Amino acid sequence: MAPLWSLLNEAVKDEARWRLAAAIVAAGGVAEDANLLRWSAAAGRSARDRAFVAFLLALGPARLVGDAQGVFDSLRSPSDFAMAVAACAAARFPRSHSFEGATSNDVGVAAALAYAGAAATLRATPPVRSDRREPLWWRGTLLRAAHAGASGIVRERALALRFGGDVEDVGLRAAAWRCAAMAGDATSDGERPEPFTLEALAADAGTRSRFRAWFDGVVAPRYEHPERLAVAQMLAATPSEVVSAAARWRGDATAERHVALAVAWRIAGGESLDIAGGEDAAWAPVAVARRSSVAVDAVTDEPLRAALQLRLVGRLGDEPFRAALEDGLWRWGSHPALAVWRLERLFVRDLVLAGSQAGAGMYQPHVPPEQRFLLEGIGASDPWFRAAVAANEFFEPATMPMPAAAKMAR
Repeated sequence: MAPLWSLLNEAVKDEARWRLAAAIVAAGGVAEDANLLRWSAAAGRSARDRAFVAFLLALGPARLVGDAQGVFDSLRSPSDFAMAVAACAAARFPRSHSFEGATSNDVGVAAALAYAGAAATLRATPPVRSDRREPLWWRGTLLRAAHAGASGIVRERALALRFGGDVEDVGLRAAAWRCAAMAGDATSDGERPEPFTLEALAADAGTRSRFRAWFDGVVAPRYEHPERLAVAQMLAATPSEVVSAAARWRGDATAERHVALAVAWRIAGGESLDIAGGEDAAWAPVAVARRSSVAVDAVTDEPLRAALQLRLVGRLGDEPFRAALEDGLWRWGSHPALAVWRLERLFVRDLVLAGSQAGAGMYQPHVPPEQRFLLEGIGASDPWFRAAVAANEFFEPATMPMPAAAKMAR
């Protein structure tokens, strides 16, 4: 890490500093949080430097240690833009009951503060329905309420918004479904929602179990990631259901290796599932989980192949083996806990990046320029957005190490 920090401290150009900060996060992960906060607070740092550090923190996982108020106070600046990005960063850290955040009349800032769980914002009146930023406020509020608990008007709106919004507003509907499900208000009766929402419902063991009837291998024709719901199905199904479900996924080029990993995880946990493994790379983990001797040379994922080889020679017990299988699901992008992280990052993207020149063409090409939302305090063509969009595209959650909070119950 030292060479990267040396380059960062010597960098003169703005974009060079921001890209080097992103490289430090890529190399060191959350272990560099404290160093980045110290760097951003040093004399001479600009408000945009602090905002970029805030954005990098906002892209990362939920931390188990730290202080939301301290992070917010360290990274905030007077502009609406800087305030909102600092709040998105604070949302990734533990929040004390005294976290007030700040007050703002801007709906975008209020949305970010609601997402962070700022008490002052959670007591505020929702914006009027005619405000085009109102859906962002509700997304921030619902995402927080799914973690902290929903009541009153938030609970009512979660139920109502599950079937509302524009065709493109999948983030709002998914947040509403997740909030309602976590509150115990939503059931699997009625029409099945879109795949992105189903992913969010599959993220937690409790909701995954309640909605398992919807993870039955039937996915939208143009859905790009059937493996995500296939894994949810394998984890939620009863033992008798999982046997027949696994058979349906055999031979599916996209999903079968993910399905096999989820099945192997259950078998290694002590379940007696009558599912055969195989010599092929996809189903070899199931055979190894059943302690059958098979060749694993065809498995191209190196960490997984190493775990399989150690298991075959008796040097890897059930729990470390299950951890290796779960790590594989995470690397391959089908771990259920990734869904909520993706949903939260979508909120940050739409709040911070989508109104800029660099972000609009990629994220909201259908929205006329005059209707795009941009926080006050930065120009739409500012180079900050080029670096931020590049970071957003690079840091897909599965590229980061799996945080402890995301691990499935053993």
